[in-house]
Amino acid sequence: MKNQNYSRILAFFLMYIPILAFCQWQSIGSGIENESRTIVGLSVINENVIWAISFNTGTWTGLGEVVKTTDGGLSWDVQEFDSENGFFPVGIFALDENNAWIAGNKFPHSKIFKTSDGGQTWVVQPNAFSIENQIASHIFFFDENVGIAYGFLSGSFPTSFGPILIYRTEDGGNQWTQVFEYPVMENEQIFTYSGNNHFAVVEDNIWFGTNRGRIFKSTNRGQSWVAYETGLKEGEADRAIHSIAFKDELHGIALSTAVWSGPTVPLKIVATQDGGQAWTEIPTPVDQVARLVEYIPDSDGAFILYGGGFSFPANSPDYSISLNNGQNWLTVQDDNIFCMEFISPSIGFAGRMVESATEGGIFKWTGNPLVDTDFIHQEVMLDEVEVFPNPCVSGEPFTFSIRNNLNDLLEVSLVDIYGRTIDSPFTIKKDHAVLDLIAPASKGIYFLTIKAPTGKFETRKFIVR
Repeated sequence: MKNQNYSRILAFFLMYIPILAFCQWQSIGSGIENESRTIVGLSVINENVIWAISFNTGTWTGLGEVVKTTDGGLSWDVQEFDSENGFFPVGIFALDENNAWIAGNKFPHSKIFKTSDGGQTWVVQPNAFSIENQIASHIFFFDENVGIAYGFLSGSFPTSFGPILIYRTEDGGNQWTQVFEYPVMENEQIFTYSGNNHFAVVEDNIWFGTNRGRIFKSTNRGQSWVAYETGLKEGEADRAIHSIAFKDELHGIALSTAVWSGPTVPLKIVATQDGGQAWTEIPTPVDQVARLVEYIPDSDGAFILYGGGFSFPANSPDYSISLNNGQNWLTVQDDNIFCMEFISPSIGFAGRMVESATEGGIFKWTGNPLVDTDFIHQEVMLDEVEVFPNPCVSGEPFTFSIRNNLNDLLEVSLVDIYGRTIDSPFTIKKDHAVLDLIAPASKGIYFLTIKAPTGKFETRKFIVR
């Protein structure tokens, strides 16, 4: 008897073809002339006012710039950041075109800086991360008064960490108070260089992940915190949470591509529907090495996975788009993106390596709005795709069925959880195809992958018992 959870993934993927044709990023420059720089953080106020920070990826040393435009990139104000004292920016939050805060580091020291004159001058704010080995990672303000900055205590940087540190202010940063210290897990910390998407904020709620696979959450603007387990493991080892994104107070996704103090491992994505208390694994794009995820504001469930995080050498040059809360993904081949921020389905910006003052650096989204509405026109249709039974029994037959009216061939392959191909890839031509296969001998989780010449299509989990 056929499993009632038949896959209908190809009909869904074809909705993405118009997006793929118009997935475009256009450089608006950055004003930075030094080609050794990379834009690693953004704070977007609106389509015209954009702040950004850079890092010297040419020599992997500190020193960086703060850049700002008030005319959508037609002109840029470029300022070297604290070059006299050697602090470099790792996180930025701007309230408007005049007021902004930066978390700056000069290991083993960190400071919080504020500007009230559009970046012309920066003032060190007292009390936050004022003790040696307290390392700042990220900063965010809920309004002009209430903000948080968080990081970790470095024991013998960079090999020993913990506990996590959170500072809070209620007066715009004139005074900061340490409100949270949570030394429950040994060597628990957060990634210092995580682009824009290490934390997520919805109204008074804020979440961030740790290297021990936990999610920290506050529902009252950082006054109190709880920690939830995601269950992400690689054997007995904890998987690190690189990035997290929420579309509302309940629904969010988090991703992991590494084991703490271990190697890079295949990407895993988990989702929550209760604000972060419980997490379940969801489908993952094929061959994607994504470290950051961005939710598209005002969409029903659009997310983008991308490389990000310049401290990782194996970044993927691709990014993946989902329009249904991460249940299916379309992977787009492109240059590596280091940071990203959307403020609506049609307005978004990304940071990349600087090529010149007018090329590279900061890019603006010029593609279709990332929403699942009538702008997606299906010019080609597929009937349902059926895989049954699923789960199946080791060594017994299962059937893959598809009705296809595409002119192009679709490539289909079966791989195990480690990415190893179980059988040679086969193609499905136009018209109807029914393939009777034998389930792999080994029990476990497998992935049936469907690809088209227009790009990489997502997989469907297949269980062998």
